[in-house]
Amino acid sequence: MEYLFSNENSIFKQVQKQKTLPIILVLLIPIFIEIISEFFSIVIAHKFILGKIAFIDSNPIYLLTSRIIVIGLYIILVLFIEKRKIQEIGFKINKGFFNRYLFGILIGLLMMSFITVIIIMSGNAQIYKGELSSKLIPSFIILIFAWIIQGASEEIMMRGYMMPVIGKKYNVLIAIIITSCYFAFLHLANNGVDRLSIINLILFGIFAAFYTIYTEDIWGICAIHSAWNMAQGNLYGFLVSGNPIMVGSIFNTLSNSKNIINGAAFGPEGGLVVTIVLTLSILIIIFLAKKKHKTI
Repeated sequence: MEYLFSNENSIFKQVQKQKTLPIILVLLIPIFIEIISEFFSIVIAHKFILGKIAFIDSNPIYLLTSRIIVIGLYIILVLFIEKRKIQEIGFKINKGFFNRYLFGILIGLLMMSFITVIIIMSGNAQIYKGELSSKLIPSFIILIFAWIIQGASEEIMMRGYMMPVIGKKYNVLIAIIITSCYFAFLHLANNGVDRLSIINLILFGIFAAFYTIYTEDIWGICAIHSAWNMAQGNLYGFLVSGNPIMVGSIFNTLSNSKNIINGAAFGPEGGLVVTIVLTLSILIIIFLAKKKHKTI
């Protein structure tokens, strides 16, 4: 466990001597950036994109543009305000970084596939062929890219930027707790949110923090986050954190009754199956971290 809470981990060590913003601003910036990105994504989507490609569904365009703006604003913050390197928010370009990203995609897909199988086998949902007509294919392709950017944007916010800065000011444990709770806080306005969904969002935050510390960059967790959301919504046809499916899905998983197992109105992330899977995933990372630390 010591390895996961050490300031000597490169995720935290690389910002120790760097200039960063005061903690109060670090905590407020995600809210300001979300407001700015939502406003400008609507303007950009309508003025420059949707009018020129009317056959594309608007939702993937909004998601894509808003998340690109979020990432762009964080890059501006790090490069030009704090005058730090992009590598210091977890994007280290080194040997194997692309393989770590691909492995993250595989993990995200496997985690959500396992969750889906358990929900179906428990009798709490049934799976059918989804509705994805040929005219929706362009929107579907754009949505895949949007999920890639979306997962990266949230991980840059929480694990790439906020977690190391708070760890520098206080300690790693406090950084993990604050960012995991903050991640859940950002979803409080979603449809169907309840106590169990909040717990699961915090658990995902802890898992994401541990995974980031274990791999010492955010390539892998960006991929897991993106693949998790994409598989949840557009592969298996679940609600994604209370949000309805955009464009269409390859499969359509229908709940027999909305309950604590399948997550009710929040989707699987509001159910006990996700609680169990995330808890097991956290324990696996702890085990692997202990094993890694013994070999260092």
